[in-house]
Amino acid sequence: MQNRTLGVGAVGLGRAFMLMLPTFVADARVRLVAAADPDPDARARFVREFGGSAYASVAELCADQAVDVVSIATPHEMHAEHVGQRLWPVNMCLLKSRSRLRLRNARA
Repeated sequence: MQNRTLGVGAVGLGRAFMLMLPTFVADARVRLVAAADPDPDARARFVREFGGSAYASVAELCADQAVDVVSIATPHEMHAEHVGQRLWPVNMCLLKSRSRLRLRNARA
């Protein structure tokens, strides 16, 4: 099996993302390739620091072919919506916190 670098798309560029950032930067198996955040300043900062693409919506990030896995770092009440948007195109999603997410909700 050939090793390859996974392209990570970050949903949410706030505090939770910042907590995960050292892990992403230190792991050669992953590379930050895209982000989605409603804040235009946060998106611009992401592009400056990591290159890649930055989007205003999760749907736009989900359509990015460079994204292999999504890291969801949004408020807990948004997890079901964001996981549901992401799982079907690529199948890999990271949720840092315990969530009351139910698979049937994610499929809706």
